[in-house]
Formats: sequence, C-alpha cells, structure tokens
Amino acid sequence: MIRKFKVLMFFLLPVSLFAQEARYIDSTYTWTVLSIGFANNYSTAYLRMKGDTVFGANNYKKLYSSGDSAFSLSTYEGGIRQDTLNKKVYFRSWDIGCGPEETIADFSLHKGDSSQSYVCAPMFYAVDSVDSVYIDGALKMRQIYGLSLSGMPEYSIEGIGSSFSLIKPHWNFCVADLEYHVTCVHSKTSIVWTNPAFNNCVVSGTQENTTLPEVISISPNPVTGISVIELNHHDCGVFKIFDINGRCVSSLDCRAKPYLLLHAADYKKGMYFYRAECSGSVESGKFIIK
Repeated sequence: MIRKFKVLMFFLLPVSLFAQEARYIDSTYTWTVLSIGFANNYSTAYLRMKGDTVFGANNYKKLYSSGDSAFSLSTYEGGIRQDTLNKKVYFRSWDIGCGPEETIADFSLHKGDSSQSYVCAPMFYAVDSVDSVYIDGALKMRQIYGLSLSGMPEYSIEGIGSSFSLIKPHWNFCVADLEYHVTCVHSKTSIVWTNPAFNNCVVSGTQENTTLPEVISISPNPVTGISVIELNHHDCGVFKIFDINGRCVSSLDCRAKPYLLLHAADYKKGMYFYRAECSGSVESGKFIIK
C-alpha cells in the first residue's frame, strides 16, 4: 500500500502544479495604465484584483481601479473571469446596463486568426504574428495585432493581457481621441514587465509637455564601437539589457557610478532594450548595435 501511494503522488503532483500556473491573466499583478484624452490631457491609473464575486453562474475576481498606487481610494470596475480550458479571459462590468461579459483576451488564436470584440462596438481584429517573451522568469506567448489609430502596435501577453489596457483592448481602434496604454505591470515584489514605448511607469501632465531631462542616455547610438551610458547623476541599481525576444543578455552594476561603457563587440548586431531602477523610478529605452 505504501509503494502504491507514493506512485500515485508522483503522477498527481505535476498535474496540480500545472493547474495552479494555468493563468492567462495573473490576478496578483497591478497594472499601471496611461490614459490620453481630449486636448492631449493624460493621467495615470492603476488596476488591481482583490476578492471574489459571482455574476450569474460564473465566478469572477473583483477588479478595482485607482488614481494612486496605494489604492487609498478605489473604484469597483467589475470582474475578471478566466476560461483556462478555452484559453480566454472575460470582463464583466458591475453595471448590468453595460451588457454581458466581454472577451478581453483569447490566447487560442494563432497567426492569421481573427476574432470579434465588443469593447466599444462589434468589430473584428486579426493576429498578425505570434512569438514569445520572458515575463517574471517564464516564457509567455505574445499575440501581435496591427497598428492603432495613434500608430502604435497592440499585443496581448499571457499573464498581462493587452498592451493597451486590461479591460479596454483594441480601444484605440474604436475612439480616435481616447487612448489607453499599459506602461508597466508589477508583482507584489517587483516590476515584471515594462512597455518599451515608455520611459517611465508613471506619466502625468499634458502631452505637449513631455520633454524631460533624460535620466539615462547612450551616446553614440547606434553603437559601432564603444558608447557611453550616461546615468546623469541619478542613483541607479542594476542596468539590464534585453534582446528583441525579451531575454536578459546582460546585467551591469551601476550603483554609485556616473556612467557605464557599452562595447559593441560584446553583442550581436540588432536592436536591444534596457531597463534600470533609478531614484525610485524605472527607466527604459533602446539602442542599436551595428
């Protein structure tokens, strides 16, 4: 009996672990979302799940939004439901007048597949390509769609959802004067993903006044020999370099250093992205090795 019990546990344990990890939107994350409205005014909001609720016969995770990262004041948006069998994620507004639940992610789609969204109006969208990126130490699927009205591409990543917004994917395709962009995603202990299109997680003010002194600059860029990474007197920690597939290829200690040297000979030719935490904020950008 003892031997049989051990064999049974050997087969059950991997299945249990897989069931725990089959989350297409990670309910422990916090999303930082930039909204750009009329007259180019923009602001930052945060999304987080906490607690459970029921709509009809389905179970959901409660979703809240807030204007501050501490969630001292928050708004109940509705619920997130994950269908791991069909690889889909749904959002259901708390307001029954908003209609039934909406599909906000469908990770069963492959290159060339299309689907219909009801986020703002019935519309079709297509998957242009599919690849993988590393998120929180694991390889995740990424679906890449076409360009939005603002000229920025949209993509969905397992664990994170749409790069536009968790609950408003494809929104840029619907409303020309209103945009949402996820600037970064946090776990309970660290930042797990940063949108390479933005230099900071938090942006405030108006779009006309976005010129700020660069915390990190690389010159010359593209890099053909040796370039200088200027840290501009900010207290930075580890300077991480990622390839176009999201793999970390280098980590440089930049604590108490005014600059770093970047050698083209240490990398293959192509585009790279960098990220570093400096003075309490996350700085990111890109450079090219020629």
